[in-house]
Amino acid sequence: MFSINIGNRRDFKAVFKNVVIKGGSLFQIEKLKANMKELKFDAIVRFPRLEINAKYDLIFNLFGLRLSGKGNKHL
Repeated sequence: MFSINIGNRRDFKAVFKNVVIKGGSLFQIEKLKANMKELKFDAIVRFPRLEINAKYDLIFNLFGLRLSGKGNKHL
């Protein structure tokens, strides 16, 4: 589990806590380009199914109206 903080301004702030991501081990590599001289790799990776659970706390201003919400999210 980990936390993510997005934004630190007066008009937008989102905090996600207890983030759990499942399904990452089912990835598929669609394209891979390697530069062995510089030890660089470019890849396109597909995750066919990711399951994300988190608690969120969101505050933002929309046209001068302050909106907020908090709760659990499952994606």
